[in-house]
Amino acid sequence: MRQLLASAKQAYKDGAFERAFELYSQCINALLQITGPMNKDVAACIGKLASIQFKFGDFLQAIELQTKSIILNERVLGKDHPQTAYGYSNLALYHHSCGYFSRAFEHMYRALSILKMSAGENHPDIAALYLNLGLMYQDFDNFQAAIDCFLESLYRNLALFGEKHLQVVSCYQAIAHAHYQLADYRKALDFQGKAHKALTQIPEIDQQYIASSKAQMDHFMNLSVIAEKVKDKSQRQIGSNKAPQQEAAKAAEQAAGRMRGMRRAAQFMQPGRGRAA
Repeated sequence: MRQLLASAKQAYKDGAFERAFELYSQCINALLQITGPMNKDVAACIGKLASIQFKFGDFLQAIELQTKSIILNERVLGKDHPQTAYGYSNLALYHHSCGYFSRAFEHMYRALSILKMSAGENHPDIAALYLNLGLMYQDFDNFQAAIDCFLESLYRNLALFGEKHLQVVSCYQAIAHAHYQLADYRKALDFQGKAHKALTQIPEIDQQYIASSKAQMDHFMNLSVIAEKVKDKSQRQIGSNKAPQQEAAKAAEQAAGRMRGMRRAAQFMQPGRGRAA
């Protein structure tokens, strides 16, 4: 049994998902005969089948299998177990991919609540869940909520790992992208710059990754410069139009004053005015 499960894990790791699906299915059948369905390994294997179906693009089947895995985990391990939290996190991803956004957010917040309760506020996976939650909000075009989640993930990762860590870089980049979507190119540049600085301080990082980060930073810089030029040009146009508008208003007031004076003069010049009968 152990060898069969190890083979299934290796096939999954190697990306041989059809073979992995077959081996995990054999594991489930063997476990059902040995222990019955109430077993954490059965739940784990079903969860792997759900993941494979998701990779194959069969999201509805992934949801069905993942739901079964969660039910088993809740009965065997408990509703407040970290593994149950991870199950809900995956279920949120599958619902999100199907466009079932309300269900997706419900499951992700439930995963966060369970993991905080079972593993403590400082567990590193809580930061990862906040990052995933932010990406969900971003796909929903709620960029401000996404930024809030990314910042929460960033603060937690900084406390856990310090500045020189890929998780921190991922948070900075996510925040930069969200500000880019909001057309706030200056803040996008600021956070991408922080991401790039942290990235260059990580030992043995892939140089292609650094080059890609630099290119993104240059892109935000160009957009920021263009936006500033457009803003300055608009302000100058408003300023240049202000003086003629003031002069035109003054001339109109002067003309109106002259007309009032002419009307008063005409009244005094009418016959019978200014003399006793």
